[in-house]
Amino acid sequence: MLFLSARGETNVFPLSGNVGIGTTNPNTLLEVNRISANDANYAYPAGTWAARILNRIDAPSENGLVVGNRWNAAVSTIFAAGNMLNNSGNFKTYFLINGIGQVGVGTLVPKERLQIGNMITFHDGGSKAISFNRYWSADRWRTIEAGYSSSILWDTYSGALRMYMNPNLGANEEAPQVEKFAILNNGNVGIGVSWPSHALTVNGPIRAKEIIVDTGWADDVFAEDYALMPLAEVKHHIEANKRLPGVPSAGEVASEGVSVGEMQSLLLRKIEELTLHVIRQQEEIDGLHRKLETRSASGEVDAK
Repeated sequence: MLFLSARGETNVFPLSGNVGIGTTNPNTLLEVNRISANDANYAYPAGTWAARILNRIDAPSENGLVVGNRWNAAVSTIFAAGNMLNNSGNFKTYFLINGIGQVGVGTLVPKERLQIGNMITFHDGGSKAISFNRYWSADRWRTIEAGYSSSILWDTYSGALRMYMNPNLGANEEAPQVEKFAILNNGNVGIGVSWPSHALTVNGPIRAKEIIVDTGWADDVFAEDYALMPLAEVKHHIEANKRLPGVPSAGEVASEGVSVGEMQSLLLRKIEELTLHVIRQQEEIDGLHRKLETRSASGEVDAK
């Protein structure tokens, strides 16, 4: 066994057993220790470790790094780094990798492949997810703490991106998948709809300052060759079908919905057709007036 001393620190390099740098009593296969000998209040990280590096030379933060196989818990720890806390008797961990490959940043007990702090988790199961206050356990989502929770999930089965949000629940309660938003791999976006059938499908009312719809228009009604349906045929169609010609039925609207652009164009067409009928009727009325005035002037009829 070899002992070396420098600047008041003692090192030990045995032919076999634990190696100590800055300590003559290493507790692990390799221990690097800059804690001064009279710092009895500074606690070592408990457990059995393969290596441990501790650092403090009268500084406000006491840094440490440990590599080993257990952290006083049911799940073994491969790596941990953090601060030794004066007078507290524990080791505050800022970064940890446990024995099943889970990584914790700011937490000792990560519940997913990666957890940051107490609430942010990264799920690496069949589908991938970033969650707030949610984790996957026993084939279901659960809350971490009491409160609201949400997830952004990449659906590896369909290629969709989905957002889930849950109401206020208790700690470790089952958090069912309440889907609020979805983007399919074909680009269709759904709000309140899991499988949107159009570029944007919304299950609920929409309020906006303005909506611009690109669609066809009805200017062809005023073309010289436009076939305006006579009013007698319009009357017959209404009596037979209970709606204007070209207008969808109530059953069609209930099952298929209404295209806003097409309906606006259709309503404009009906207004223009009605305007043409009024113009023609006015022309007929004016013609009758002229005939009546002509006959009255010739004394054939009394203008009164």
